[in-house]
Amino acid sequence: MSELRFEEQVFPSAHFGGQAAMPSMCCTGGSLIPTDLEETDGLFINYGTVREILPYQQQDQYDRALEPTAYTVAVLENEYLRATFTPCFGGKLWSLWDKEHDRDLLDANPVMRPCNLALRNAWMCGGVEWNIGVTGHSPFTCSPLFTARLTGSYGEPILRFYEYERRRGSVYQMDFTLPTGSRFLYARMRIVNPNETVIPMYWWSTVAVEEAPGSRVVVPADEAYITGGGYPKVCKRPIPVPEKVDVSYGVNSRNSIDYFFHIENERRYMSQLDREGFGLVQTSTSRQRGRKLFVWGQGNGGKRWQQYLT
Repeated sequence: MSELRFEEQVFPSAHFGGQAAMPSMCCTGGSLIPTDLEETDGLFINYGTVREILPYQQQDQYDRALEPTAYTVAVLENEYLRATFTPCFGGKLWSLWDKEHDRDLLDANPVMRPCNLALRNAWMCGGVEWNIGVTGHSPFTCSPLFTARLTGSYGEPILRFYEYERRRGSVYQMDFTLPTGSRFLYARMRIVNPNETVIPMYWWSTVAVEEAPGSRVVVPADEAYITGGGYPKVCKRPIPVPEKVDVSYGVNSRNSIDYFFHIENERRYMSQLDREGFGLVQTSTSRQRGRKLFVWGQGNGGKRWQQYLT
C-alpha cells in the first residue's frame, strides 16, 4: 500500500539563524553570457537575466556547527520505494530509498550544512531540489514551502508543495505521488502566470548522485552546450567525447563544468548507472526540454567543495 506520513527525523545540523536584517543589494552574478553559438541555438541565452534578488533578503546567518536537530519530514512510501522530503528546505527530495536493493538511489547528504552557493547565499547539496524563476538556484532553496496532503482519484496519497515566487510574480505547485506497485516516483509541476504580460521563466531540478569510478551518465544526445572548464564562451561540442575525454564518466572531468545536452526528437530522460548497470533514471514529458550534467571535477577546488558541503 502507498502511504504519506509526516514525522520527525534528527540530522546533525548547522544553526541557520534566519535571514539578513537589510535588503540584498548585491549582484547575483547575472551578467550577460558570451557565446559563439548561432542564432538558433543562442537566441534566448541571456533572456530574463537579473542582477539582484530583491525583494528577497540574504540567508547568511548560519554557522558550521553541527548539533543534532529534529526536522519535520514528509515520507511517501510503497512496497518498493521510500521518498523523504524536507518541507522546510524548499520541498527537497532528501532521499529515495530502494527497498528491494536496500540502498539510496540519490546522494543523500547526512548533514544539514549550508554554504554560499545560491541566490540568497545559503545552499545545501544532496537529494533533488526544485528551482524556479532564474538561474542560481531557487529563492526557496533553504526556506519552507506551503505543504498539503491530498487524495487522488484512485485513493492514492498526494504530497503537495506550493508558493508564490515574488521575483517573477508567479505561483508554482509541485505534486508527488508514489502509487501502490510503482517503481517510479511521480512528480507533477505547475507554474501559473497571473499577470497580463509574458514573464521570463526558468524551471530546473538538480539530482545529486554519487560520483564513483565506473559510474556513467546516459542521455539521448550527441551534442552539448558547454560552460566552464576552461571554455571562455558557451560553445557546442560533440559528446560523450568533446576533447578526447569521455565525459559521460564523471571521474574523467578534471574541472567543474556544465554540459547542457542538446536533445531533439528523443524521449527526455537522463540516467546515472554504476559498474553493474544499477542506478537512477529521471524522465519527463517533452515540455521539459533539456538535461544538464554538472560535475565538481577532480581538481583540488571541486574536491574541497564536496568535503565542505557534507
